[in-house]
Amino acid sequence: MANLPDGIKIELENIAQTTQAIILLLNKNKLSKHEVNSAAFMLMNFYNGIENIIKQLFKIFNIKINNSADWHKDILIKAGNEKLFSKKLLEKLMEYLRFRHFAIHNYTFNLQLELFIHLLNDLERTYKNFEKALLKLFR
Repeated sequence: MANLPDGIKIELENIAQTTQAIILLLNKNKLSKHEVNSAAFMLMNFYNGIENIIKQLFKIFNIKINNSADWHKDILIKAGNEKLFSKKLLEKLMEYLRFRHFAIHNYTFNLQLELFIHLLNDLERTYKNFEKALLKLFR
C-alpha cells in the first residue's frame, strides 16, 4: 500500500475495518433485527468508501464526471470506460450501489437479511479484488 495516496490509504483502511466488522457479525448463528440493520448500514458504509476512493481517483487522473441525477451510477460506468477496474469488479460494485440505494430509500423494518446476504458473503472477496485493482493502478 506504500504507493497509494494518503487519502486513498485512509479510506481503504476504513473499508477494511468495516469489512472485518461485518465478518464478525456474520459469524453469529442468528442475527437480531438490530444486527441486520447494523449489517445493512455497514454495507452502505462499505460502498460509500468505495465511491469516495473512485472520486479521489478521478481527481488524481483528471477524469471529469457530469453532475447528473445518476452520478453515482455514472462514476462506475466512467471508471469502466477509463479501464480503472475490470468489468467483473464493476458489475459487483453496481450491486452494492443498488443495495445502498434500496436501503437509503426504505425503512429499516423493510430490510430483510435474505435480500442482501449474498452481498455480505461476497464482501471480503470484493474488498480484496478492489484493493488489488487499486494497487495495480499505482504500481
